[in-house]
Amino acid sequence: MTVLIGTWEFEGPFENAAELRDEPAVYAILTFMNEEFELVELNEADNVQHTFKKLKDVTPADRPLSVAVYYCSDLSDNLREGLVEIILQEFDLSTDFDSATTAGCTTKFDSSNFLVAANQ
Repeated sequence: MTVLIGTWEFEGPFENAAELRDEPAVYAILTFMNEEFELVELNEADNVQHTFKKLKDVTPADRPLSVAVYYCSDLSDNLREGLVEIILQEFDLSTDFDSATTAGCTTKFDSSNFLVAANQ
């Protein structure tokens, strides 16, 4: 199954970190509400499996998360960050979200009008 985040096709959604490769990727954290996926977070990671496991560990059980992944092991950290910005610009959100500047923090934004299309 694949998920469209803007015009970009991501693998997933996955519910378990074990389903992911331990590779660099741009990832989309999703929640399923009202029979649709909503985007909660869009970011990049050196090891998406480890990052998703950490996010699941700190998320309350009553708020299940899924992840969609765009693997890009050939891109540097800076290029992956640029790809995140390109995807956000498709939704004109690149300047509207609260960006965390501390290392290890994640970028989050209000997803109230931001839905994700899933393809089978």
